[in-house]
Amino acid sequence: MPFYVENALGSSLENPTPAELREFLDALDPNDEEHGAAWLNDEHDNSLEYSVDGTLVFSRGDAPSRHLPGVSKERVVELWLALARGSLEMLEAEPWRPGVRSESQLARWRKESDELQHRLDREYYDSLGAERPEKPCQHAGCSRGSVAQSVLCRIHHFESLQGRPCPFSD
Repeated sequence: MPFYVENALGSSLENPTPAELREFLDALDPNDEEHGAAWLNDEHDNSLEYSVDGTLVFSRGDAPSRHLPGVSKERVVELWLALARGSLEMLEAEPWRPGVRSESQLARWRKESDELQHRLDREYYDSLGAERPEKPCQHAGCSRGSVAQSVLCRIHHFESLQGRPCPFSD
């Protein structure tokens, strides 16, 4: 059965040997979560994707993707070879979990995303500059001064353009 292995940087091999599969995994940068993935596809578009965080994702046709956390590279090679041989029964017997990532991974990514958004919001908020007390904010009931190039204070200018509450009050 034809199969190939590919990584997120665009490298690929057709019908690799077990040693080549291991080398392919070893070449992944463990510090590059964005590009640190490699997958094996068979001729029926079944796929096993390994990420450097140790997650293996099984995608099969129209069925929902499933994952295994904490998979060693040795086990990845074994499962890749099972897929390459067409041993779908063996793969189906694994203790797959629903979805492509665990809740703890998703929670970590959400936290990182929230932290990044907070930093970006702070940069934007600070870029609005000082408020001018001699030119009051035009938002009803606000006693703050407006920022340059606006009739609103930093808080209300932020909320007006971002479409959500301002996380800052200074």
